[in-house]
Amino acid sequence: MSIHTFGRDNTFVIQPSGDMSKPSLLELDALLQTALEEGMQNIIFDFTDLTYISSDGLRIILDAIKKLPSKDYPVAIVGMKPAVRSLFEVGGFMELINEFTDIEDAFSSFH
Repeated sequence: MSIHTFGRDNTFVIQPSGDMSKPSLLELDALLQTALEEGMQNIIFDFTDLTYISSDGLRIILDAIKKLPSKDYPVAIVGMKPAVRSLFEVGGFMELINEFTDIEDAFSSFH
């Protein structure tokens, strides 16, 4: 997995590609922790190029959600493929996030 990130307007965007499984999760966790320490208020996960996420990946996302200052849907997901979406549904994550078709709509939801 490779991960591209950028920040804009207190929002941290993570764009992973490939499989989000155990070997790459340390990098994901470190990136999220740094973003939170830098005061990011919202997170957008752009899953357009993500093919798989493990249960450990879901746990890291849940931990980040719990650490965000706002509890009013501070996380958005864009481009979720059906296989990835089903894991989020089974895990009950869809109640904690907003899903959008593109990044600009996700940004707009936070402002």
